[in-house]
Amino acid sequence: MRTSSFAPGVPINIEGQRFTLVDECSIEGQTNWGLRNESGVFVGYRTQSDLAHLYDVVGSLEFLQVGDPQRDTKKRKKAKLVSDLPEGQRKRRLFRRRLIEEIARCVTSGCTSRVHCYEERDGRMRPITVLEQVCRETARKIGVEVYGKAKSCSVATYYRYLALDPENLEGDSRNSGNPCQLDPRVKRLVKDVMGNLLEAAKYRKKRGNKPVVTMREIMGCVLDGLKDLRKRHAEEITTAADQASDDETRSAAATSGEKSDPFRMPSRATFYIIYKSFPAYNRDIARYGITRARAMYRRPGEPVPVEAPLSCLQFDETKLPLFVVDEVHQIPLGRPWYAMHVDEYSDAIVGFYFGFEPPSDLVINAATRHACSMKGYVRQEYPDIEQPYLMGGIGREFTFDNSLQAHGHSIEEMTLELDVAYHFTPSRSPWVKGLVEGIFDILNDTFLREMPGYVLPLGDKVDKGDYDPQRNAVIGFRHLLWLFHHWLLTVYHPIAPRSGMKMSINDRWLEGISRVRPTFLDRSRDLNFTFGIVRRAKMTLDHRGVVYEGLYYYGEGLDLLRRLRGASQEVRVKVTPFDLLWIHVWDDAEKIWIPAKAREENYASGLDLHCHKLIRGHAARLSGRDDLEGWLDALTDMRRLIGNVFKDTFSIGVMSKMARAINVNTAYLLRNMQYDGHLIVPTGAVPDPPLHPLRAMNDTSVSDAPRIEAIKQNQRPIPEFATDLSLGGRIR
Repeated sequence: MRTSSFAPGVPINIEGQRFTLVDECSIEGQTNWGLRNESGVFVGYRTQSDLAHLYDVVGSLEFLQVGDPQRDTKKRKKAKLVSDLPEGQRKRRLFRRRLIEEIARCVTSGCTSRVHCYEERDGRMRPITVLEQVCRETARKIGVEVYGKAKSCSVATYYRYLALDPENLEGDSRNSGNPCQLDPRVKRLVKDVMGNLLEAAKYRKKRGNKPVVTMREIMGCVLDGLKDLRKRHAEEITTAADQASDDETRSAAATSGEKSDPFRMPSRATFYIIYKSFPAYNRDIARYGITRARAMYRRPGEPVPVEAPLSCLQFDETKLPLFVVDEVHQIPLGRPWYAMHVDEYSDAIVGFYFGFEPPSDLVINAATRHACSMKGYVRQEYPDIEQPYLMGGIGREFTFDNSLQAHGHSIEEMTLELDVAYHFTPSRSPWVKGLVEGIFDILNDTFLREMPGYVLPLGDKVDKGDYDPQRNAVIGFRHLLWLFHHWLLTVYHPIAPRSGMKMSINDRWLEGISRVRPTFLDRSRDLNFTFGIVRRAKMTLDHRGVVYEGLYYYGEGLDLLRRLRGASQEVRVKVTPFDLLWIHVWDDAEKIWIPAKAREENYASGLDLHCHKLIRGHAARLSGRDDLEGWLDALTDMRRLIGNVFKDTFSIGVMSKMARAINVNTAYLLRNMQYDGHLIVPTGAVPDPPLHPLRAMNDTSVSDAPRIEAIKQNQRPIPEFATDLSLGGRIR
């Protein structure tokens, strides 16, 4: 996926109109960007919060690429994903990146000319430069780590690696040809041109996401060099042509396809053979920046260099010590799970997740998806919060704990799609990510502890008969989410000073992004696709379409795929667990994901994968059917059961499972947000639940009248406690 950020000169598309960001300025305390249209006319300033709203909520803002005004979708579809490369190409990519990083870390200025030692070759002593010695030793060490055997690397090979296309680091050897047919002087010329261009690329200014050095530029410089070679060796060319005048020689040359000109232009495949031999680390610097390159290729045990926001994000999850209730029936649902990404540079909470989904790859993907967004929903859903949610962007390094869900394929696919690095903390070593552990304590002490329903620690020695958190819980899930945004944006980020510094977290973040700006996906709708789950099991594509969990998917893209590859074939799919309306099918030949829509559109729209599995199981028990009609009957029966059993007393475990069945989590709420602020109706939930908990109280529309009446009738009173030791203070 290509990423962009707010920066001068970056083109954007707003509702079909193309603009260019001119400059950044502060007007009345808010960040504003100047816009210029396609005609070069300055059209005025717009606040960054407005642009974030158009990107996140409306979806009408897209980042464009410099030099690509039309955004050719056909070329974008053919871009290869790192996660879909074969194992051999992945190893080549890893070897070259690590080689470039290690060489760039070891070498210093003047190493290309300073002599390290001498070696004998062809009867004479040949000087070995420091750079050449570093290339040899580094290639030998990294080759053992990646391939299991030593590899070699010369200085020319190092520079050839630097010339590789950033979109094709692993190279393409299908049309390699015969390298022995190339004249050594031509080969030397190609190497020199590539090496010089790659060395000069370190000092060029990068334009957008385009590579600094292209194969077209290399071939143009080589062609000019070949013209000079022909002029300097005109006599040799004439002699070669005279020798080729013999009939047998001409016949043999015609058979083998050789030409008499020794300085002929090499084929494009030959260029790529030489091009693939250059290291990869400098290409990563030119494309991704030095911060991420250093983090990706650091030594074992070496800490991640934190030089700017999003340099490293620490992830962790825990069960909150707070009971939440259903906002309609006022019945305790249990203790929700909370997961978050914390920025090491500023201590900011960049992304989070609330819900009843147990620790899994879905929770990690949901929290990361929230971290990669611009948080435009805050302005729309919480107008009473004046402070903006500044934090957001794609992290350059992730730190996960050593859990099973973090080692799954979904996390590997997610990081490969974003092309970011990640690592794990050692087992039983929570102090390694002490930052996120400390913020959990801050959250409990400064936010949750004063709330009814808070689970007091055992050390406080409060009798359960005096204070029962389940019985005294009055905080609804959406109330909790609303209060958390208030605490986060008005207390923790703007007021709380960063450890050891006098500036607040907001100031620290703004100071850091002035040097390294956060990047986002070009289109916000790509978030759902990026954070989907790849099912590696082969599925059949035939006249029925693709059948996933009993749902049938088809589309024009799949129809074309069947006509090209066969009427029936095995495919793998990528699904979004919080909305089963769309899936994506992988075309291995074209290396693209093809979208397909569910034929049962009304049923699958906004349907959660977990809820669908519950509905299928209930339909099997209810009628023994596994089709659309059986699912609809089961869905109606499940809604009736959920509406009735809330009045009964169940264990907290059962109520937590029920909360999971009706999609009580931030990932589902934010995933299905509409432009008008309302949400898609979750399975078994009250129609049109707004994200803001007080909106229903102030709304007097007819559609919300039953819901308001139900809330008034089932309102739980604020609990009264027998002693002052129940809540709000520590026991000493």
